[in-house]
Amino acid sequence: MQWIILRELFVDRLETKSPRATYNQNVRRVLIRFTDYRGLIGRDIREITQIDLEQYVSRRRKDLWRGKPLSAVTINNEIAILNAIFAWCGPRESRGTGRSNLELLARPPYLDPLPEDDVVPVLLTPERISACLAATRYATTPRIEGCSPRTFWTCALLLDSLTLLRRGALLQIPRPDDVELLELKQIPLPARYNKRRRDEWVSLGTRRELVELFASLPSLPGEPLLPWIDRRGRRMSLSHFSRSLKEFQIKAGILPEDCVRLKNLRSTSATLVGDQFNDGVAKRKLKQSPASRVFERHYKSRAPTAAEAAATDFLLDRFLSAAGTAGLS
Repeated sequence: MQWIILRELFVDRLETKSPRATYNQNVRRVLIRFTDYRGLIGRDIREITQIDLEQYVSRRRKDLWRGKPLSAVTINNEIAILNAIFAWCGPRESRGTGRSNLELLARPPYLDPLPEDDVVPVLLTPERISACLAATRYATTPRIEGCSPRTFWTCALLLDSLTLLRRGALLQIPRPDDVELLELKQIPLPARYNKRRRDEWVSLGTRRELVELFASLPSLPGEPLLPWIDRRGRRMSLSHFSRSLKEFQIKAGILPEDCVRLKNLRSTSATLVGDQFNDGVAKRKLKQSPASRVFERHYKSRAPTAAEAAATDFLLDRFLSAAGTAGLS
């Protein structure tokens, strides 16, 4: 079987079984890129070896995204896709109902994932958060009627801290009508912005002053709640949002390495929720499945918690008591 035919069969099968359109599109892009990089049009799958996989990964490690090398995580995701399609070609094995292989290859090529750098989630101190909020007075965008740049950024940082939404969802989440916003104190999260791919509602808590602040934004029901638009009403880019967030902090005298990022706010909020309540609540806030390990790996800070400090004090008291009994105090 030719590679190009196998590729289309694999993508069609994936689209039939999986409703995750974004993931399916990414798989198609990876397989097309692999085809182009290795010149696979017209080649039989039996001619493709582990060398092709290794040389593809070698080239990907030289590719840049926004001027930076691709992360090992990104490349490993592509390796997993390539391993999956070749495993599908492999000999028959017990893989569960409806998961039989094509029996086209006796020994499919396979690559081990690259070693990934350890990710250390950031736990922002109240002082760093306060400095970031104070720096919003230096913000110059968006410049729209009825909403100063400082008000916009205060709302954006507050909303991200409370909802733990990613940048794209944060700037696209629609404004509900006044009853839902002011009375129910919740905002809708459409499935297309939700990692769990289902429509949900996000709670804004119970504070009236919070929802009144969001209600003061010059957006209409159905429009994005945060008006990330220019003077002509056109939506501005996500990259401009991130640049602007960093720029006004630097203008305020904050060192570039100390500038607060949205991911820092999410990891801080998720850690605090996990410590104060439990990890399950934190995962719900992050819109992750209960079985997901993303929270523990990418969001939960490794700094000692208040409970750990209390446990240390408890053990110290026990030790000192024993030392006093032994006449060592």
